[in-house]
Amino acid sequence: MMWVSTQTRPDLSYETCAMTNAGKQATIKVIHDANKAVVKVKAQRVAMKFPSLGDARGLKIKAFSDATYASLVDGSSQGGYIIFVEGTNKKAVAVSWQSKKTQQSHKESPSF
Repeated sequence: MMWVSTQTRPDLSYETCAMTNAGKQATIKVIHDANKAVVKVKAQRVAMKFPSLGDARGLKIKAFSDATYASLVDGSSQGGYIIFVEGTNKKAVAVSWQSKKTQQSHKESPSF
C-alpha cells in the first residue's frame, strides 16, 4: 500500500498514512478501513497516462496542500500536498504528492 500510494495513487495517501500510524494501537475500525483500501486498490486498474500539455513555454505549476488536526488514532495530525503541471490546454499531470504524520510543533510546558 505504501508503494502504491507514493508512486501511482495519490488518492490512497491518507488511508495509507492512517494505517501505518495505527501500529500497535490498531482498532477494528482501522482494520476495516485497511481492508476497504485494499479492495479499492484491487478493484480499480490505474493506467499512468501523460497527456499532451500543449506548448511547453506556457506550462504552469499548481500546488495544493491540506492538513488535519488530531485526526490519527494516536491523536497526531496529518498533512499533505499534491503538485501538478498544467498545460496551455488546461490538462494537468500530478508530478509529486505526499501525505504524512506531521511533526508536533508545540512542546508541553514543564510541570512545577
